[in-house]
Amino acid sequence: MNDVGNASKDESQNEKLIRLLEDQLAHSNQQNKDLSKQIEALTDQVRHLTKLLYGSKTKNRNITHQTGKVHYLMMTRLLGT
Repeated sequence: MNDVGNASKDESQNEKLIRLLEDQLAHSNQQNKDLSKQIEALTDQVRHLTKLLYGSKTKNRNITHQTGKVHYLMMTRLLGT
């Protein structure tokens, strides 16, 4: 009889533990959803600020190309090649 009582008690404790873990998982999932929304909003803000700072992709490519030319000319003059 004692073994049956202990088995029943163990099952009850296991069920409580399972419910607790399920609640923690649900809470973690909700936090992940909330954080994902925040990350998406921050990504949009960074994208917008980057466009304001650097302009369009075409303009950025031209600036990068011109900057690369200047760096190349400076290095060739410094190295004397």
